[in-house]
Amino acid sequence: MKPAFEEARVPVMLTALHEIGFATFVSNGTDGNVLGQAPVEVLPGSPDRVRFHLGHNHPLLDAIQASGTVSLSAVGPHGYISPTWYTSKAERGAVVPTWDYLAVHAHGSARRIEDASELRFHVTALTDRHEASMPDPWSVEDAPGEYITRMLAGIVGVELTIERMSGTWKLSQNRSREDQRAVVAGLRERAGSGDAELADAIEATSAD
Repeated sequence: MKPAFEEARVPVMLTALHEIGFATFVSNGTDGNVLGQAPVEVLPGSPDRVRFHLGHNHPLLDAIQASGTVSLSAVGPHGYISPTWYTSKAERGAVVPTWDYLAVHAHGSARRIEDASELRFHVTALTDRHEASMPDPWSVEDAPGEYITRMLAGIVGVELTIERMSGTWKLSQNRSREDQRAVVAGLRERAGSGDAELADAIEATSAD
């Protein structure tokens, strides 16, 4: 039986991972699981490869070296859903709070990226993507060459080749359309951090 709220479409999950842009990574080292967080780059045109980088002395790198694998977890828009928003509350009263969210998980083999030119290409792609919306975008080329070379020497890139991927899109699909619309309205009125993005995600899912 299909798990509740499962999202299995790889393009949808990769798009979400690209939009989230940040993930928690874990690998099994000699002393157990080691975790780290980093911005993530989804390689354009590659349905199975993502890249990230860590400081040269990050313990996660040793764990990846030992196991040859790494997993990631990226959580997108999420938030508390109050039962007071449901239209069905007035009708039946049988409602409880919940938490809506979307999440992407992936696991696969990993290789270190230490070649200076390949590493520079990776950080340039990340920078260009996140600077694109700035009024006066900064570029890696704006910094002195020797400074960039020194900064690159302090990090190690990792490329994850995805072997398994799964997603959870818990976005009020189990509620009536009336309740979904009420949740969206409640989120937009609350207007907390991430509420607008979560409301957009619920609307997009209910329209599928």
